[in-house]
Amino acid sequence: MRNSESKSNLRSGHVALLGRPNVGKSTLLNKILGEAVSIVTNKAQTTRDRVCGILTEPGYGQIVFHDTPGIHRAKKGGVNERMVEVAWQTVEDADLVWYCIDPASKLQAEKIIIDQLNQLGPEKKIALIYTKMDLPKAKEKVTDLDNEIQKSLSRKIDQFQIASRKNQGVGDLLGWTWEQLPFRSFDYPIEDGEAVLSNRPVRFFVAELVRKQLFLQLGEELPYSCAVEVQHYQESETMDRIEAVIYVERESQKPMVIGKGGEKIKMIGQKSRLEIEKLVGKKIFLGLKVKTKRNWTKDEEALNQWYPRAI
Repeated sequence: MRNSESKSNLRSGHVALLGRPNVGKSTLLNKILGEAVSIVTNKAQTTRDRVCGILTEPGYGQIVFHDTPGIHRAKKGGVNERMVEVAWQTVEDADLVWYCIDPASKLQAEKIIIDQLNQLGPEKKIALIYTKMDLPKAKEKVTDLDNEIQKSLSRKIDQFQIASRKNQGVGDLLGWTWEQLPFRSFDYPIEDGEAVLSNRPVRFFVAELVRKQLFLQLGEELPYSCAVEVQHYQESETMDRIEAVIYVERESQKPMVIGKGGEKIKMIGQKSRLEIEKLVGKKIFLGLKVKTKRNWTKDEEALNQWYPRAI
């Protein structure tokens, strides 16, 4: 733990985690915070909205992390374009950017990000982070890839190599980040001796945990057409009661989520309930319904409701 003598010595700032889908941003954020605040599955592009996690060292500093949707070449209109828009708006608003790259990536795949980063002003601090360095031949792959990446960037950027699951290199990355942050008071003050972990409400994380199970329990494509909305959350001392709706785009998708005899939706509910109970620290009742909201991923009203543009 670090110490400071006055409020003016506090370091505080916002860090945007940026990268292509399934590059390990969510795993890195969860490792740093010690809690699962962002979906981690083996599926690409599971983070849709920007997820905020907060790391506070009392008396020293606070980092507000924003885990963004994976950057990809999105078609015009619809949820994918909105996701990419949200990611770049987050970068614009942040003090620092953590640009995460899979060692197995190629320069051509990263160009969509590099071209945008080259348009940022020199005041925007950027860390180039190679993730998954515990995988076979990762170091050999990074050597060649980094030479190409650095040549394509308009300025030299500090490089870090990490393996989040083994906590390798994460300390060096955090140390560098603390040094870059401006001196200013916390955006999220410590109250009653407790530092907040996220600015997101419990309902948001409940919906995310249900959505996680959709990715784990359903096929390859269907979860990307699903949205989850918590419509009712009643707290009590012994058991919270939660009612949520899983929206699909087409009527034909409902039986796929429900399963034969309701087996699939029952499994999704059971797995979700166990994770939500860990989150809230008590028993819950979770009721799930499946409804059709036709072509919601291309509907502007639905996108504004579930994935609003940054203000």
